[in-house]
Amino acid sequence: MEYVLPSILDTKQAVTAYEFRPIPLLALPRPQVEDYFRTLGVANTLRFRFSDLVNPNWEDVCEVIQRMGKSMYLVKDINDKIVAEFALESSTGKAAQIHFSTHPTISWPKAVRLCREIAQQILLRWRESGEGVPYLCTLVGLTPLSNRAACITVLKTGFKKVGVIPNACKIARHNRYEGAMLSVLTAEDVINNEEL
Repeated sequence: MEYVLPSILDTKQAVTAYEFRPIPLLALPRPQVEDYFRTLGVANTLRFRFSDLVNPNWEDVCEVIQRMGKSMYLVKDINDKIVAEFALESSTGKAAQIHFSTHPTISWPKAVRLCREIAQQILLRWRESGEGVPYLCTLVGLTPLSNRAACITVLKTGFKKVGVIPNACKIARHNRYEGAMLSVLTAEDVINNEEL
């Protein structure tokens, strides 16, 4: 299923309407994509984004892009700087699992604001090609319990904890599986919560 970004996101008004804008990863020059992921590697945060790999590197990222590049996006701020990346996968009906990573120089409050805004755009603004129906109505998070900072960020973003799924995440560097916090954010949640 393909989406169509609302026209406002394709204009200069997008800078004032939204602080952050998602861009399909495959639409960006390879050096920009590589720079973002190499920066995560240098900051030792790439291992959190790809916890199922022992020591993820650029070559591993390239393999992931090969498999799921069409569902990956980089996020630029109003200064045209890449500040985050996210992927949508395991889509079923009008729901999809979302994975986020943010640039290591982004403050935690800004990361929460960024994740909130991107989730709002996906749930309230993205539309299916040629139709007025929403692209997605529900975002699902699956966050390793050992990554407490990520769990807190997910909840501060507005996702609601549904429960814990035992052994749902592979932590390759420790050669083990661990439980994951299952969380959801719906379009209705966004509409009904003024804080989001």
